[in-house]
Amino acid sequence: MSAPTPTILHAEDDDNDAFLVARALAGAKVKPRVCRVADGQNAMDYLAGAGQYRDRARFPMPDLLLLDLKLPLRDGFEVLAWVRGQEQFHGLP
Repeated sequence: MSAPTPTILHAEDDDNDAFLVARALAGAKVKPRVCRVADGQNAMDYLAGAGQYRDRARFPMPDLLLLDLKLPLRDGFEVLAWVRGQEQFHGLP
């Protein structure tokens, strides 16, 4: 039985930066599932499973959060503070 595919939540508003991350991950031995959001509010909604992100089959809980600090709506520092304040994300790198 194979291990489940890891999921990365990539909060990034710049298409070029997202492309570079995707390209870097393409060379990994394990091919992660990358879910991208383009602003801080959507990152928080995704993590909380709120709104359009309620379906965990389509939007699984990530194993890793890659977070741009200069995001629209809520910047990365706000998202990080919120994540660190949520007990369920205590071990989320």
